Amino acid sequence: MMKITLERVVRPCLRLATLGFSASSTGSHYSHHYRLIVSRKTGITGSYACRGPTKMLQLYKFSKQIWVGTQSGNLLQMHQMKEDLELSIVIPIFNEEAIVADSVAGLLDRLPEICPSFEIILAENGSVDNTVDVVRQICKRHEQVRTFSVGEPNYGKALRRGIQEARGKFVLCDEIDLVDLDFYRSALGLLRAGHAQMVVGSKLAPGARDDRPFVRHMATKTLNGLLRLGLGFKGTDTHGLKAFLRKPLLPVLNSCMVDKNLFASEFVIRAERLGIDIVEVPLCVHEKRAPSINLLRRVPTALYNLGRLVWIIRFRDN
Repeated sequence: MMKITLERVVRPCLRLATLGFSASSTGSHYSHHYRLIVSRKTGITGSYACRGPTKMLQLYKFSKQIWVGTQSGNLLQMHQMKEDLELSIVIPIFNEEAIVADSVAGLLDRLPEICPSFEIILAENGSVDNTVDVVRQICKRHEQVRTFSVGEPNYGKALRRGIQEARGKFVLCDEIDLVDLDFYRSALGLLRAGHAQMVVGSKLAPGARDDRPFVRHMATKTLNGLLRLGLGFKGTDTHGLKAFLRKPLLPVLNSCMVDKNLFASEFVIRAERLGIDIVEVPLCVHEKRAPSINLLRRVPTALYNLGRLVWIIRFRDN
């Protein structure tokens, strides 16, 4: 247990709340666990464990994290506590220096109305422009945003790692050139109400509107047709926006074998085959910029990974 003097800790901290309650022992005579539910003013919940009974806890915000302090004489015993988040937003980015700052700023401005407890994970994958530097500056200014780089142009690898690092009860996979808050509202409404375990935003479902170029629209229809033919997929779209319960879907995620642009398709198809409750929501798609990767250059890799996926699911897994 780390002990830090009040002089060193309290002055640079923002004290959020002082909580008084009795402890409940769980197993060991010396081990007491507390469940903190702070007022709506802070929107913070979390778990805290210490040795010995405590009747008064103080909650602090320090260095972008939440800490709990138990006062004992002139010392404050501090224990790092992670904030329980409702939503983690994972956005793969590649060569997005032109739009990433404005897209994230808009999301930060409007998202609290929909979900006040959230984090944004920018999953950078192999950018050769100034994206990495721009994103680092965003993370310095906004504690809700964090990033990592996978070091190569690999959408699936970045998306997978982002989901694995997510801390929210729900995970929402977005695209930096879309950021469709109508989908956020619909998906979170379904997940919170228990009407779905996964919500997929579809560009082909009844009621959807796809304003992308005709070639891109036909590519989506072609891929969906191949997935139906080769894997018996029953939905209308697998790629793009999706939201889901993190814990039950993590084993599905970890069983996926392909990466790059077919990873998202495998994730949805495996979830469907395992009986995960999936609901599709029609999207109105209008991209903010031209694709960062030429569609024709993606075709050979996509076909190769599609063939692998059919072989893995149809033959190897059976």
